[in-house]
Amino acid sequence: MIYDSSVSNLTENGKKISLINITFPKYMEQIFVYLLSTVHTLMLTGYSDNAVAATNVANQIYVFAILLSNFIAVGMGVILSVAIGEENTEKINNATGTGIWTSVGVGSVTASVLSLAAPVIFSLMNLEGETKKIAIDYFCIKTIAIPIHALSGCFNQILMCRGYAKLTLVSGITTNVLNVVSSYIILYSGLDLPVKGASGLAVGFCIVSFIGMAISYYFCRKKGCIGEAGFKKSVAFDIFRIGFPGTMNSMSYNIAQIISTGFIASMGIAVINTKVFAATIINNVYLFSLSLSQANRVLVGIYRGRKEFDNIKKIHRQNVMLCLLCNVSMSVLIYIFRNPLISIFTSDPAIVRGVGIILLIDIAVEIPRAANHIYESSHIANGDVGATFWFSFISCWAFSIPFGYLLGIKLGFGIEGIWIAYALEESFKALAYAIRWKKESWRYTRL
Repeated sequence: MIYDSSVSNLTENGKKISLINITFPKYMEQIFVYLLSTVHTLMLTGYSDNAVAATNVANQIYVFAILLSNFIAVGMGVILSVAIGEENTEKINNATGTGIWTSVGVGSVTASVLSLAAPVIFSLMNLEGETKKIAIDYFCIKTIAIPIHALSGCFNQILMCRGYAKLTLVSGITTNVLNVVSSYIILYSGLDLPVKGASGLAVGFCIVSFIGMAISYYFCRKKGCIGEAGFKKSVAFDIFRIGFPGTMNSMSYNIAQIISTGFIASMGIAVINTKVFAATIINNVYLFSLSLSQANRVLVGIYRGRKEFDNIKKIHRQNVMLCLLCNVSMSVLIYIFRNPLISIFTSDPAIVRGVGIILLIDIAVEIPRAANHIYESSHIANGDVGATFWFSFISCWAFSIPFGYLLGIKLGFGIEGIWIAYALEESFKALAYAIRWKKESWRYTRL
């Protein structure tokens, strides 16, 4: 049997914390987010091809900005879950308060820097004319939401670690429903609004993000998860020490996505839209493994606090197998039913063919990606963040970017060549993580 309930369920201070109770709400939230993201893409497709291309490129940068600021939530979550395992109330309060205050500061600095650098960034990404103007306006407004998003990430991480993962589903669904409704009103209602088009979407997004953050804060207060939370410099240092290298995998992935989007942008609007539609479909493949990896990080962290290393190995092995099973099944099913899925977005024969080829290649991407999600979260939960930093850094700059340029641009394979480079990147990381995990260096890291 793949699933082992003896290591997938535990109790802390009378509160049940289980793999399913964390994974399921996060999975449902992610499904809802991506379904609504798909609706959002469809609405933009009917509005303007330039808007689709511009907002997609801008969102690549925005996602990177969120990851850059959300490393605080990751670091705080690791310290918090270990403290829960140790039953150390003082450490729990310090981690909570320090994480909240630090996330606001880091989010604000990130937003300011990227807003000022926006014209340079989009020039480097080969955007021109009207598409570039739309992207800059959209992005500069949307950066206002970066510190809000960082704060939401901390509140949701607190709820998840304390066994209230279901409550994060409420804020996630509410935020995304309101975002789609506001987008429809801005694009198609015909109302005389102060802001319209892509800029209007960005304003709506900021307002809705604040509402989502307020909901998460309310639940944290209601459940007594914040309590006597204060700021402590030594804890802030530990959050940075664990969180920043620990999110390098996600940041490296998004750096590769940003640079490869620049490669793709040089191929024309049609190829950009091929990438948009393919990515929108593919996002649904790894939602389960992504959600499971977050639950894995919490449980491994608690077992680490208890010094139950055998249980860490058991739950890690179980979750790798679960993710592999899910990713392979989903990617194969999506490829089999590719034509009706692609037809939702477009009937352009060239784009349909391009997306179909990408979905086939992506099967080779999803197999190692499934393992990487769990390996990464297990290493981070044990404080072995040096491994995640270097493996992600090397895979990005030695595989994804150079091979993407070589195969996609120089050898003329186009977007298909770039996707092959993604497969090489994920495969290298999976092999490196597997070797590192087997050596059990993570047992001796400092938390």
